[in-house]
Amino acid sequence: MVLGQHRPFGGAADPAHWAHLRRIAAFASLWLLACIAVFFFEVSLPSDRTIYPLDALAYWSAWAQGSLYPAGTSINVANYIYPPPFAQVIWPLTLLPFPAFLMLWIACGIAVYGWLLEPLPLSLRLPAAVAVATIVPQGNASFLVAATVVVAMWRPQAWAVPLLTKVTSIAAMSWYIARGEWRRLGIAVATATIIAAVSILIAPDDWFTWVRTVLDLHANRPGLFLPGIAVYSPLWLRLPLAALIAALGGRRSWSWSIPVAILVANPDVYGSTFGVLAAIPRLAQVNPDATTQAV
Repeated sequence: MVLGQHRPFGGAADPAHWAHLRRIAAFASLWLLACIAVFFFEVSLPSDRTIYPLDALAYWSAWAQGSLYPAGTSINVANYIYPPPFAQVIWPLTLLPFPAFLMLWIACGIAVYGWLLEPLPLSLRLPAAVAVATIVPQGNASFLVAATVVVAMWRPQAWAVPLLTKVTSIAAMSWYIARGEWRRLGIAVATATIIAAVSILIAPDDWFTWVRTVLDLHANRPGLFLPGIAVYSPLWLRLPLAALIAALGGRRSWSWSIPVAILVANPDVYGSTFGVLAAIPRLAQVNPDATTQAV
């Protein structure tokens, strides 16, 4: 079934309708319990082993230090390292106490991942949900990237979210190049550029500091393995590979290749970054050739 198409249940009393709702309810209930169980397991570990919601803490505390990118910014502690627009957009949420912010952020993650995984058969949905449940408590913005990649199949303006958070996602733009969809590529890039321009006008110093911080971080890599969180390999190797994956997917209309390319292009590969792959079940329903006329 194509995303967005009405599912003909044949009436409120149709058994198929209620069977479908029961499957969704079972999935949502079990996944919510899994998320809660994983979260409490993680926070109950000794402090040197706890998988604390560092990503959510980094977003919430982005403005708390007087500068988005203070001296000593590192990727393996709760430091904000995305471009400024994301921090500017979520600023009102950062005024909440952290527990409230965390609950709201995790609730959004659960809802979005649930929507992304819903097309899977129940036998696959539940194990996939348990796997994603280990990601949700960390609060990484991968769920936003995954959701907007799906939306971008119809509205390329949504690419502004990946391009202005996980900026190496630009490698996946080769999807449009391979398909000759220059108008959609232009809309995606123009939307991100306009948002970035407005952000630069608001806070030019933050942008200069962000560029300097990112360059410093990647110039001082400790090696293949980052302490305790990630496996790193040079971007000069992975960005062309990611672009090749997206281009091949574009030629063959494999929309699922887009989140794979984004994952490969991510500067650091660790647990939370795999959340972008949750877009695949929804994308597998999409006929890219049919969405080309949507813009």
